[in-house]
Amino acid sequence: MQLTLKSKAGEPADTKPKLRLKDRLKHPADAFPQTPFVALLREAVAVTKRVDAMSKFEACRLTADALLRESATNGGTTIARMKELRKLLDRQQPGFENAQRSLRFSITFLMGRKWALAPKDPSRVDFLVSPASRTELASKGFGPIDLWGAAILKCAEESPSVFGTCESSEKHTAEFKAAKDQQEALFARLNTEYSGDDLLIGEPNHQGKVTVSFRVSVGEVLIGPKDSAGERLVRFLIAQRGW
Repeated sequence: MQLTLKSKAGEPADTKPKLRLKDRLKHPADAFPQTPFVALLREAVAVTKRVDAMSKFEACRLTADALLRESATNGGTTIARMKELRKLLDRQQPGFENAQRSLRFSITFLMGRKWALAPKDPSRVDFLVSPASRTELASKGFGPIDLWGAAILKCAEESPSVFGTCESSEKHTAEFKAAKDQQEALFARLNTEYSGDDLLIGEPNHQGKVTVSFRVSVGEVLIGPKDSAGERLVRFLIAQRGW
């Protein structure tokens, strides 16, 4: 009869960690042969994640300063005029009750965060200003775009978290286009730049046909159709394999 002996009190337990394969892998791709195609895949995945992040609404939301600056430029006015109107409204002078209401409505709209960029056409903010408010503003030489600027200034002081981190819509657009062009170029290369080491060949079926898939997808992503192979593989690895 064999006895299983328990460790005596005070004896050190065997605490040596047992390394598993997944503990040694720093990236899911490390489990596969590091071919040039896999290196290209990793680059395409990184660029695709960047493109996806940049395309989100939050990524292009302007800072308060950028929104004010671009709104003034697009609206044919100046920041100085916007600040002048803001001071005028802050003084609560009689005869500007409607403009005050439109200012509050504009701030409510800003806080709703249903915007990202400055209006290209100044008439895009007209819905925030009532006809009565427009008359009051015109009596002092201001327009709806100036009220929009006054709302930005006030909201930036009272609720700065409303605004984003993008400092320039033009710069963001240029950077997004560059990343998108790089992504498309990588997808095109992935469509053809694989070798036999990057593929899995299935067993012939009853008609003698075999399926050919990418090894890193463990048989899930077929190489055909070829013109979309790269993009399909990258999207699969991001969504299903945690790349």
